[in-house]
Amino acid sequence: MSHKHSIRAGFTIIELMLAMTFVSFLLMAVALITVQVGNTYNRGLTIKSVNQAGRDVSDSLRRDIRAAKHSDIRFVAQTTAGAQNLNRLCLGHVSYIWNYGRAIYENSARTYSDNGRPIVLARVNDASGAYCTQVGGAYPATVTRAAGSDLLEAESLDMALHQFTFSPIVVDAASAQAAYHIAFTVGTNDQSVIDTSNQQCRPPEGGGEANFDFCAINRFETVIRAGGAQ
Repeated sequence: MSHKHSIRAGFTIIELMLAMTFVSFLLMAVALITVQVGNTYNRGLTIKSVNQAGRDVSDSLRRDIRAAKHSDIRFVAQTTAGAQNLNRLCLGHVSYIWNYGRAIYENSARTYSDNGRPIVLARVNDASGAYCTQVGGAYPATVTRAAGSDLLEAESLDMALHQFTFSPIVVDAASAQAAYHIAFTVGTNDQSVIDTSNQQCRPPEGGGEANFDFCAINRFETVIRAGGAQ
């Protein structure tokens, strides 16, 4: 009498190991894709925030310069004698005052007198243009946060001006009008991922210590006519 061996259903150890290996690779691939999507999303949000900030600064400058008289406009760079390491653009009714990003990053920036925070890009009421008027060989450096608003101060994203140029291209003294070329660079302010030679974000392989996905810089240029609202 012959005995038939019953066939046992199930997986061998080798089959289980192969299945577990496949599942592990699948989970790893899903995790990598999720991280990549998250990084891309974060970078997109950072670029969007910087671009929006730059447009807001451009719009603010355009409104204020168009309402100003050419004779009231003064630009004082931080390298000017007596500037006390602050950049200033005075328009006769309001003034823009700022530190550049490197000074803020290195904790050497001028601060608001009423809260001790760095001046990023302040728009302050200044009907007399006092911030661009020397007193005793120096320009005033006391700025209060309560006197205006900081156009780049943000809790969620550290932004700053990295460059700013301001130059007249057409001046009509008879009508008190002029056209100005303005160019400025707005970006995040982690200097460890910024290539300061060309004001660009250093790629990850470039030795940056911080997350490249949270770095964005953009240059804005515009021509604005002063006295256009007169």
